[in-house]
Amino acid sequence: MQISEYDLFAYQLLHYLVVQQHYRIVRVQQHKDDLWLMNENHQVYPVIRISSSGNAGTFADTDYVRNVHRIILNLMHREGPMLILNTNPQSSPVHNAFLTQICITPSALSEPQLTSVFHGIDRVVHRVADPDKESSTLMAQVEEAELKQQQDFIKKARKKSIPRCTIAIMAICTIFLVLEYLLAYLDGNMESATVAVGGYYKMSIVAAHEYWRILSGGFVHNGVVHFVISLYALYATGKLCEQRLGRGWYLAVFLSSVILGNAAQLIAAPNGIATGMSAGIFGVAAAFLTSQLLSHTLRHPLLRIPLYNCMAILAVLALVPSVSFIACIAGILCGILYGLWMHGRQSESGMKQHACLALVLYAASLFAYGAAVDTVGAQGWHSGGNPDRHLDEAIIRVYRHTPLNAYAEYLQEHFHQQYEKTGGI
Repeated sequence: MQISEYDLFAYQLLHYLVVQQHYRIVRVQQHKDDLWLMNENHQVYPVIRISSSGNAGTFADTDYVRNVHRIILNLMHREGPMLILNTNPQSSPVHNAFLTQICITPSALSEPQLTSVFHGIDRVVHRVADPDKESSTLMAQVEEAELKQQQDFIKKARKKSIPRCTIAIMAICTIFLVLEYLLAYLDGNMESATVAVGGYYKMSIVAAHEYWRILSGGFVHNGVVHFVISLYALYATGKLCEQRLGRGWYLAVFLSSVILGNAAQLIAAPNGIATGMSAGIFGVAAAFLTSQLLSHTLRHPLLRIPLYNCMAILAVLALVPSVSFIACIAGILCGILYGLWMHGRQSESGMKQHACLALVLYAASLFAYGAAVDTVGAQGWHSGGNPDRHLDEAIIRVYRHTPLNAYAEYLQEHFHQQYEKTGGI
């Protein structure tokens, strides 16, 4: 069967874009007379449609074109206009913010907008003596290139699917747990060892100005059971969220949520010990859920099912006695703001700026209020907690079992000063 000249030109363009420009074919079943291509690495045109339907096919199905374009962009996690290469001579050029359509014929391929972006495209479309043979040869080469792309994509996907940041966090938590049990073995007191290794302890933060505990406390756990449950929840959440959020955003959300969660606890909770990274886990989950809801990508069951499983695991984590409700709520708020911020990268509404401002104000208010309340005498224990002198002495004793005897003296002096502020307790 003799193929049309329009189809031959489409095959020639397809071969050029797949083989030389490394575009990938996107299978769209609704229309047979067009081809969709994507290339997340192309700076100008990440989405290309090759069509032979003329202007009617461009404008009669505007919703269809826009929806496919949006879906492909969501798959790549980026933005960009759509380029339509139309081989029908009845088509006409279109240039607007949504799409660019260029009519493709052998005599009309000197379009500067094309030649400046795609080197050598002006020599791609040409007439041949045997269109059927030419198209068969081109499609065989396209299929070969597509197979190689699929193999490369699978390799990259497998490598990318490894939650490296999550595994690194789990390794750090494991190191903290080992150190915790070593110190507990030296002194025989698990609570003091938990604090000594870096756990959140309000007395140490307020009296000795150990503000780093607001972060380090997220990596310390209250025993093996708490450790196992927390790390399982982290892995289930990280496996789902790290790849889709991106490692940089994932790590930023996790650490920010831990810090702000413990900062909220510093303000609202009485003196005591707190451990675990539940605020970070809930923050990551909230950021992911917010961004996915706003981008309307949760309709696919392949994403919904693991999300439901993750939420069930988080519900179990929330029931663990040592998990701080205050810290979790603060982490969730932090995650929601990050989710709005991330979605704002792809929005023209100014959502990014608003979310960024809200996140900064949220963090600043927590720390400002904490500094005003928790460093002034007895008001520092406004929630009903008091310094636990026996525990404080045990913490100092743990440090004396290590080469940090000078630091033990520092703690003893500052704890004593706090006792005097609280009425000589």
